[in-house]
Amino acid sequence: MNRWIAILVLVAGLAGFIAEAQTARERGIGPFTLVTKRGEITVRLLRREENMIWVDRLVQSGQFVETGIPRSEIIEFKQPRPRLFQMADEAQGEAAIGAAIDQLRRYVAQLRPYRDLPGIPVNEALILQGKLNERRGFWRDAILIYQELLNQPYDFKERPMIRYAAGLCLWRMDQKEKALEFLLDDPVPDDDMDVMSEILYARADSLASTGRHREAIDTYLGMIVFYPFVQTNELRALSGILPSYAALNDWDAAVKTIEALKRDYADAPETEAAMAAMDKFAAEVEKEKQFHVVE
Repeated sequence: MNRWIAILVLVAGLAGFIAEAQTARERGIGPFTLVTKRGEITVRLLRREENMIWVDRLVQSGQFVETGIPRSEIIEFKQPRPRLFQMADEAQGEAAIGAAIDQLRRYVAQLRPYRDLPGIPVNEALILQGKLNERRGFWRDAILIYQELLNQPYDFKERPMIRYAAGLCLWRMDQKEKALEFLLDDPVPDDDMDVMSEILYARADSLASTGRHREAIDTYLGMIVFYPFVQTNELRALSGILPSYAALNDWDAAVKTIEALKRDYADAPETEAAMAAMDKFAAEVEKEKQFHVVE
């Protein structure tokens, strides 16, 4: 009997030791590969006390040891892109998008104290939330996220594109004067031609809507001359430019634009809408056409 009691005590002791070791290994957030000025180590984030980052550091024995690392020693945290981010990339439909946003919120809440540390992907998680809200047409929710990012005191590479994203959301909400605070940033990056075209079109439309017709015309003409076949740039720029020509009484340019639309895009809904909008200027357009004939 004593022998069996001893065995049970030994098993219980080993179980306690394993559970304790496992808990120690799993506490905190991670693991991350932390690049410091002294080399690379594997760590799990525990807590932050101002500029001291406390981590569990993996040592040669395979155990984790609590260690404080000054912020000034940190070069970068590295980790494979979280699977959650890929799920967010692929989410479609209200249910999947809502679930992905909820998971991203929890992820951000965990890492928020470390968001300014290089390599901690809080910004990417927030950008993904913003894009998911855009995907379901929740422009205001997206703007709130972009505004939080833009309010951060530290610089980061995504800042310029976040400004454009905020401007596009405001434009879609018909807040075009506010949208211009972001959409007028230059130069517009051309690494993604579709995104660039969206920015230029929203910029031109916002300029026209706020009475800045000469600037709107210049922007539309840039789309027509340099990027006519990206998306439907030529069609939407030709149809969008007409109200600005009318506002400036440039009937020669207006007539030439109408002729180009009827010649190249006769059946397009944009052409039909543009012609309907120009009906109130029918007299001016007809007079200019007669002048062209005389010439």
